Amino acid sequence: MQKTRISSPTSTPASSAAPVGARVLLALFVFCLLIPSSWEIAGLRLTTARIYALCMIIPLCLRLLALQSGRIQPVDVLLMLHAFWIMISMLANHGFSEVPISGMLVVELYSGFLVGRVLIRDAAAFKRLFQLLLLVMAVLLPFALYEMINERAIVQEWFRSLFGSAHPKVYHAPRMGFYRAQTVMQHPILWGVFCSIAVANVVAIWSIRRPGGLLRFGIAIVATFSSVSSGAVLGALIQVGLMVWGWITKGAWKTLLLGFAAAWVFLSLASNRGPIGLMVSYLTFNTNNAWGRISNWRHGNDEAMATPKYGIGNSDCTRPD
Repeated sequence: MQKTRISSPTSTPASSAAPVGARVLLALFVFCLLIPSSWEIAGLRLTTARIYALCMIIPLCLRLLALQSGRIQPVDVLLMLHAFWIMISMLANHGFSEVPISGMLVVELYSGFLVGRVLIRDAAAFKRLFQLLLLVMAVLLPFALYEMINERAIVQEWFRSLFGSAHPKVYHAPRMGFYRAQTVMQHPILWGVFCSIAVANVVAIWSIRRPGGLLRFGIAIVATFSSVSSGAVLGALIQVGLMVWGWITKGAWKTLLLGFAAAWVFLSLASNRGPIGLMVSYLTFNTNNAWGRISNWRHGNDEAMATPKYGIGNSDCTRPD
């Protein structure tokens, strides 16, 4: 398979005027994700990201409905129906007591979707997003490495001293001798997932055969590893593995799928733990946490099957102590 490179298209009169506003709004969105402070307003805990979502949900919806971002697609309608059913579910389970919380959940969900749907319309905007994300990672990486060694989220400490609030520090036992960095995020997992998104996209946008592309790729990899999070690190490794497979085999994806299916069937028959159990045992930093998540998934799935129409809202699901 010939390697695909994302390149910026030639600007047209219709697209050259719009990027100025979209560029500012996209940069503001990324900036709002990086402020760890929050404030209590009208009974809701609001972060800058939530304030952005509240302010932008109506303008972005209007632009979508005015067909300024192309035709309405099935995903637009399906996600809107999903958001609507969240409200119905919360009303059915809790009455009007949870309306502010469920409303905020719906706003976060659909506003976040609309940021990508409306503000990122071409390859140039897509590239601009990852330029912003890589800039953020490059700035925060020294603090992440410091946190890995000293277990101090000093950026959050600065925000706490300046604004009176920040995300609580999540303390974990060291993994491989390193503490888990969370930088400005609520949890190390979020920091790791945030960084791992860039791994394959960097290779798709910039050539890693050049120093600039290789540097960007290294920043994404090291920043992801600084979270010492099994999911984020494994996700980055899978991206690298898929890219290497594509380069070596020239895109033999059917062969890979057949090999994966055969391995899955073999492990299901040959092991009493099954493929998922084996991955938990050998591909995670903390086996106990991974088994706990599998247990939560199983019991949560049972709960969903038992209440398929309205779910359980914010009620606690049945599971082992």
